[in-house]
Amino acid sequence: MFNLTLSKDERLLVLTMLESFIECDEDCIKDGNDEEVEEELVLLKNLRQKLNAESETWERDPIFQQADGTWWFWDETWSNEHGPFATEQETQFRLNSYCATQLEGNIILTLPLSLKVGDRVRCLEDRPFVNAWDIVTVSAVDEKSNSFDFEVKPDQHAFVHANDLYCFVKVLP
Repeated sequence: MFNLTLSKDERLLVLTMLESFIECDEDCIKDGNDEEVEEELVLLKNLRQKLNAESETWERDPIFQQADGTWWFWDETWSNEHGPFATEQETQFRLNSYCATQLEGNIILTLPLSLKVGDRVRCLEDRPFVNAWDIVTVSAVDEKSNSFDFEVKPDQHAFVHANDLYCFVKVLP
């Protein structure tokens, strides 16, 4: 869930901007332009309604389900939808991946494996021996099988098979 607390001045500024966007979209619709503008207009009016509510905190989950049953997520600007995905769990993973690569600048692992011992990788979802968002250090790399190990604790290592590479991103130094 995303929480945003706005001061009264910030709320007025956002509402003023929303009114401007709504007016512009309504003019576009009158001129017969683009169906996407109608969808945007609905979103803007819903946002205006939420901001006009009595609560000073705006709560919104970036993950949502469309009427057709597909799952999507909003980007950090709340203006671009990403999807469709089959399940809410997959959508959460894709949102984590988006945040790790697009917002934090981490690098998606590719084949042939581009890791070396000592590289740091971030896990994007809960896996055996590591939780989502944990950063671990690569302790061994097998280039033949495109796999790597990381140390869980002294003398205990976890193996990451090539099929599970999508769950990790390389953290830049």
